[in-house]
Amino acid sequence: MAINRSVELQPVSVAATQLARVAGEGLARHPYLSALLEGAGRHAGRDLSDAVHLLCSLYGRYPGLVEIALQRCPSGPVREWLTHASEAFERERLYLVRLTAAVGPLPSTPGAAETEASPMRATSIPRCKR
Repeated sequence: MAINRSVELQPVSVAATQLARVAGEGLARHPYLSALLEGAGRHAGRDLSDAVHLLCSLYGRYPGLVEIALQRCPSGPVREWLTHASEAFERERLYLVRLTAAVGPLPSTPGAAETEASPMRATSIPRCKR
């Protein structure tokens, strides 16, 4: 006898599906993350320092996406939320800067000079003065 299993299924949001996929297949299971968490290996210190410098270069820049949205947002509840989010991101940036200073200068990693020298594509996001 056939059983209709669709009755038992609960609707799942797109975000929940993506988070489940990342948890199962993404960063959570990546060997590089495991190596950083274990802190083992000959180059563990250098690898951790590289990771901290990368995080700072990705998320420590001003203005970030929240600040750009805040500059273009009209008054209202959304602007208030973006203001609070911007303040929180500022605290995170300060933490990243302190963390980056604590790990010291960027280590000499094979291939780093070639990566830094590669041309970057221009983005359509204008730079804002603080």
